Amino acid sequence: MTYRCFLAALFSGALLLSLSACDDSSTVGLGVGPDSLEGGQPVTVTASPDTFDTFTEVDVTSQVASSTDSIPSNGHRILVGAVDDPLVGTVVTRGHIDFRQPDDVGNFESIDGVNLVLQTEYRYGDTSSVQTIDVREADTEIQSDWTADETGITFGDVITSFDIAASDTTVTVSLPSSWVAANGPTLFSTSTGSDSYDDLFEGLVLTTQSGNRVTGFDRESSFLQVAYQPAANVQDTLEYDGAKSFTHIERTTTASPPSGTELLQDGLGTNLVTNFDFNDSPFDELGVVPVNRAELVLPIDSTALEQSTPANFVRPSLEGIFLRARAVDSLRAETSTGELSLCRSLGLQTTVESSCLIDLSLTSTGLGAPNSAMRRIVERTLLEEAPLFDRYVLELNAGEPTITPLLLSTPDATNENNRPRLQVTVVPQN
Repeated sequence: MTYRCFLAALFSGALLLSLSACDDSSTVGLGVGPDSLEGGQPVTVTASPDTFDTFTEVDVTSQVASSTDSIPSNGHRILVGAVDDPLVGTVVTRGHIDFRQPDDVGNFESIDGVNLVLQTEYRYGDTSSVQTIDVREADTEIQSDWTADETGITFGDVITSFDIAASDTTVTVSLPSSWVAANGPTLFSTSTGSDSYDDLFEGLVLTTQSGNRVTGFDRESSFLQVAYQPAANVQDTLEYDGAKSFTHIERTTTASPPSGTELLQDGLGTNLVTNFDFNDSPFDELGVVPVNRAELVLPIDSTALEQSTPANFVRPSLEGIFLRARAVDSLRAETSTGELSLCRSLGLQTTVESSCLIDLSLTSTGLGAPNSAMRRIVERTLLEEAPLFDRYVLELNAGEPTITPLLLSTPDATNENNRPRLQVTVVPQN
């Protein structure tokens, strides 16, 4: 699982505001003095961060079922393959998957065969070629806190290989009879301790052999299918469901994003640091006024993405984008149900690390936060004359390992409309 999913942290106190006037006739330009806030006419101010720095915090890309009765509902994807992206560079991934022994395992007369059944759900790279994947036996138990760059993980030689086209949705891989003869009895072991199934079998590892593509397999829908005879001349099958997963991710060549952009990428953990200072002008000049609208926009350089995309090359779209706003220490009081009082008062969901969750959407101008959420945050901040949050964290595909890139425009982008900004419209009172 990607527990530390793709992050863009927004730390407070890091930036000063640069201000620009709105050209709309219904607004009043900035820096024209307090008289501009009289008359009840809407006033729009725009704040643009003057710092856009990155840091790295590699994602956790493993997850282990918490009990024998449940398989985690998130973090269930493993990535396999290598992709050379002219924008991102070369990224190589390796997938580990382990399986849960069914409860109804019993004696067997013979084992006729074992199939590895994989369900695809993610494709990144060249869709015109065939990808060849090697299947290996794992010799290390997956841990729940492994990060994408985990080192020292060993695995065995190639058991078998298989080809997969970009259009394939289900892949069934027949494991060789020699492997079945050597490992079949382990699958049926009901012993405990060092002779137990869990101790003897650590799952399988999928590595890339060829192909310019990374494929994601859904762990929850993938399984080992064991055909066997519980008694002479009686046929039956068992399914060993995927219960543990891990993806190793590494970049082997340098990325070359165009100037005026920051390249962020899930899995590799490239994060962004920025902030808006509500204690600085013009917010400190607005006073306590009703906030009509507040828009946070983080523009994406879609033109650069398109220009660096070869023919038959696919980058998966962003599947889920969230902003985690971490409450300042003085506002971390919880309700009886474990929610943050601050989050509840703002109509937001409480999430990890004393944070409130804000959904983001992909609009024509980039990533945007809902006006309703940002309006309440800005209005209360102006009312209390103190920040509510000390950092904001951008999450992509929470729980789902990916290598999907995000190309954000920076404050020094050539086109002013492509610069990150917080735009606030207030209605001064007569």
